[in-house]
Amino acid sequence: MKTFILGVGAQKAGTTWLFKQIKNHPNFQMGVKKEMRVFSGYEPKNPNKLEERRVRAAKVIKSLREDHEKYFEYFAKLASPNEISHVGEITPIYCDLEESKFEFIRDNLEKKNFEKKIVFLIRDPYKRVLSQFRFNLKRSFFPSMTSKERDSKIKENPNLIADNFKEEKIIQELRKSSKQEKFRKRTRYEIIIPKLLKVFKKEEVFIDFFEDMFNDGFRDRFIKFSNLKDLSMDFDTPSNISPKLNPLPSEVKSEIINFYKDTYDYISSLYPEKSSILWKDSLSYLK
Repeated sequence: MKTFILGVGAQKAGTTWLFKQIKNHPNFQMGVKKEMRVFSGYEPKNPNKLEERRVRAAKVIKSLREDHEKYFEYFAKLASPNEISHVGEITPIYCDLEESKFEFIRDNLEKKNFEKKIVFLIRDPYKRVLSQFRFNLKRSFFPSMTSKERDSKIKENPNLIADNFKEEKIIQELRKSSKQEKFRKRTRYEIIIPKLLKVFKKEEVFIDFFEDMFNDGFRDRFIKFSNLKDLSMDFDTPSNISPKLNPLPSEVKSEIINFYKDTYDYISSLYPEKSSILWKDSLSYLK
């Protein structure tokens, strides 16, 4: 039986880094790109500006989105060589999917005789929101650049955005963004995790903390879960480079943290020891 690794989030919680660790494993075959977004309804904003390799990927994904059952045929074909034991993709915004869509994915993976491995990484909600906000700022500041070009600019000057926006404006936008639907849906772990555990068996779902990823313990946990043997990991190289912002006022931090109080409470109930250590600072702001 071949294994399908499906990463469903969370956004800005280490999914790009994890995918880079597994994509070059000799027994793993990735899809046409890390985030295929077949089930999310995503369309490229500027398809005419895509690099040639991304145009090819977009054509494949468009075909799969027109007929979702082709998605499973596509990966079954990728898994056909004897040396390939694992296939998959990681699309963090899949955590937005309805329960019925996860059931559809589960049922079709089973039809193709795949062993299912669902990966969901969590991060301190406040820091996840802040990271997504910074990422969005970077994209809006350099709208016509590729990801690599943006990262190069931020490497040259990590404070570039902070230097070009008034602090009051950044705080105003952060307060508004943190409560928007796309931020909420990707941060409400108390909604996402029960949905995953209802559709998939507990042993098919891997949940771990971003704050405890970059060490041998995480590698061992992931290898045990995925059965992707002899997997090496580079703990020193970051995947996404985000611009720095000036320290935020404590009242803004408290406002965002308490907006996600139910999320903190839920994770604390599941992982009391780990969350109390890894999210200690944020938990101290809860009212």
